[in-house]
Amino acid sequence: MSLAASVLADITAGKSRVEQRVAVYERVLGIPYRLIPALYDPAVAAGGILMANAGSCTPKHFLLGRWLELLGYRVRYVTSVFDWNSPALAFPDGLRRLAGRYPDEYHLCLQVSIGGEWRLVDATWDPGLRHLGFNVNESWDGVSDTANAVVPLDTVVHASPGERDRYASERRRARSAEEKAIVERFTMQFNRWLDECRCSHG
Repeated sequence: MSLAASVLADITAGKSRVEQRVAVYERVLGIPYRLIPALYDPAVAAGGILMANAGSCTPKHFLLGRWLELLGYRVRYVTSVFDWNSPALAFPDGLRRLAGRYPDEYHLCLQVSIGGEWRLVDATWDPGLRHLGFNVNESWDGVSDTANAVVPLDTVVHASPGERDRYASERRRARSAEEKAIVERFTMQFNRWLDECRCSHG
């Protein structure tokens, strides 16, 4: 049994269908947010994020999607183009300057079919980030839509993790060398900032 399947069995045992949906959502929501590009690959995302106990929206929703599929639900993936330079986020000056130069990024959440209706489910920001201005969905009732974690500039729906991976990978490869350098610097500084904020707030 894979690590993802083993953890799923533990967190859903003895629960009703709605309680199972809530349990897997809360487990993914609680994983600390961190930008780890190596986990963007759907082939390694589910096990990798559980071992790292950290990850961004992409591995979080590949894991959540896998769990919901194992529970018998239809899932599809929602990419929202967004701008990291949100005024709501409490970025320090250096990180704010990088965010202002960051190219469009590709946020991932998902939709799950419940009772014949597609419901948006977004477990991106862990609750420890609310004080920094992130739009945290602190709970899900297992039935309705959650809010999208970002303000979408454009939205595309994908039928599978592979389809979504191709979409985002092609666009990231098309970035200029300067844009790629900005993304790398932002990733390093963003993760360091989160680590510092978690330590000081904890």
